Amino acid sequence: MSARVKGLRAGFTLIELLIVVTLIGIMSAYMLPKLRPTPARKVRESARQLARDLELARTRALSTKRATRIVVTTTGAGSWVGYRDETGDNVIDETAAERDSLRAFGVRTLDGEVQFGRGTANPLPGWPLGDPTSFTGGKVNFASNGMTSPFGAQGVIYVRSRSNPALVSAIAVSGAGSIRVWTYKGGTWE
Repeated sequence: MSARVKGLRAGFTLIELLIVVTLIGIMSAYMLPKLRPTPARKVRESARQLARDLELARTRALSTKRATRIVVTTTGAGSWVGYRDETGDNVIDETAAERDSLRAFGVRTLDGEVQFGRGTANPLPGWPLGDPTSFTGGKVNFASNGMTSPFGAQGVIYVRSRSNPALVSAIAVSGAGSIRVWTYKGGTWE
């Protein structure tokens, strides 16, 4: 019996390997479409990224005790850039030095599938009207205390899908500086 055991080799048979490869192929074919970003996901992620950058600018204003600003450019591809008052005089001139002073993200451009705008969505209830933004000149200002500037200013920035104007998200900034992302689904904001 020991001679027979010594002759056996450890390993996989060709059939076992083919079964495993086939199962991996089937699972990949099932999972890959779910991992591909949809237009709705791209809109939501763009809104979340802008919200994170707004929160970063607000936090930087609080931590450094200097005013910050996010400027949203709604024309062309759509982008935003952040600035921090470098000199401490509470005046932001939107210079390269002030952009670098924020030490954050530089300039961010929207995904090619996404643009600023409200699309076919209703305005966000209870918030200032505007399309694509209700902030004057697309500028969101945070004072050194983290509140919006001018004091109590609040507004909304909308992002939507280029291919489907019903896919819309909104970034709402309250006068106290809190930031919330909303998604338009089935005729209501969630």
